[in-house]
Amino acid sequence: MDEDPLESLVPEALRELGAAATDSPSNLTPSFRIWHYPQIGPWITWVLFVAEDSEPWVSEGLVRAVWWDRPEDLKAPPEEPSLGLKEAIVGPQDLHRLLGRASWVNLDYERIVHGPLSASEFGIEGFRNRASTERVEWESPIPSGLRAIMAWHSKARGILERSLLTSQ
Repeated sequence: MDEDPLESLVPEALRELGAAATDSPSNLTPSFRIWHYPQIGPWITWVLFVAEDSEPWVSEGLVRAVWWDRPEDLKAPPEEPSLGLKEAIVGPQDLHRLLGRASWVNLDYERIVHGPLSASEFGIEGFRNRASTERVEWESPIPSGLRAIMAWHSKARGILERSLLTSQ
């Protein structure tokens, strides 16, 4: 079996991707983090930040995307992972749709992961407060018990990506 030339970069990339929610912008707090770490292609995490004391239908949020350009690093492995970052405003209507849909996502408590971050292909991490997070991770094919969560994950990714694409 061939050794992955990026194996030494994975732990640092996971730390950086997982830390996307730790440096909150002024007056904002992380609401949730989702990710997609495919076998082929860049690994991307998206964090939604919201105002601590405002209603989602009248305020804006902020999405932060952090990615590891794994395919580029595979061509010529560098000393450190090649990371990128972009932030954009999430308008009140999209923010309301995201948080409204998130309120009915039921994280299966038997599947909640504790401990270090892994390289699972998909995941959601919810921040109840700064001291407590709940994280669910899964691989393809999607387990039947996670289909509703995966549907929300896909819709949330679409909304966050659209916010990033339409920002300048």
